[in-house]
Amino acid sequence: MALTRKNRTAMDIFKSNVGCISTYSKKIDDMLDGGIRLGVMTELCGNPGSGKSNLCTQLCVSVQVKYGINSDSTGTAIYIDTEGSFVPIRLQNMAMAADNHYRNHNQIPMDTNSVEHILKNVTYFRCMNVAELIACLIQLKQLMTPERNVKLIILDSLAHPIRSIIDGDHLTRHKYTVRIVTILQKLASEHNCAVVIVNHMIAKVESPRNEAYCAPGKLTY
Repeated sequence: MALTRKNRTAMDIFKSNVGCISTYSKKIDDMLDGGIRLGVMTELCGNPGSGKSNLCTQLCVSVQVKYGINSDSTGTAIYIDTEGSFVPIRLQNMAMAADNHYRNHNQIPMDTNSVEHILKNVTYFRCMNVAELIACLIQLKQLMTPERNVKLIILDSLAHPIRSIIDGDHLTRHKYTVRIVTILQKLASEHNCAVVIVNHMIAKVESPRNEAYCAPGKLTY
């Protein structure tokens, strides 16, 4: 029996992708036309210490609070950590700040925006290599249920597991990169969730001006 995808109109696609998650930086939100959009992938590139992981942590809070996501409903987050850069106390501090904001302004009932509630709704995975990362991504489909209502998937980062493939040449690394990105693209599209990929900036020292570019290479998503 042949399997066919369900047809959608252009209006269906437009309506499903109108939501976005605030970064809580007005300049970044303005640049992204509102924030991190649902249903698509967004790549964050920057030098070490530029705040990429901090921004991802903030997004895990933003997606759960009513004023932080421009959508019909809030949702939960999945954080995939390949570098060990996730800091729980940082998430707790950001959650406390969000909770205090609502306590002071009485915008929604406090019990739906408690610190414990926010922490429990961030599912964390630690992947040590590319094999563990791909296995993790494959099993994510089981977590994309209406009850969990996942609206955000973060991969921090893509470059680290790809660059750690010791025996792989450029073609092998490219193959793994494409597979990872394809899985994430499908999750974003089918479940209308935002996918954020963190990437590194690498100096190309052999170039005339030592330009920086995104690792693991110039790959268009």
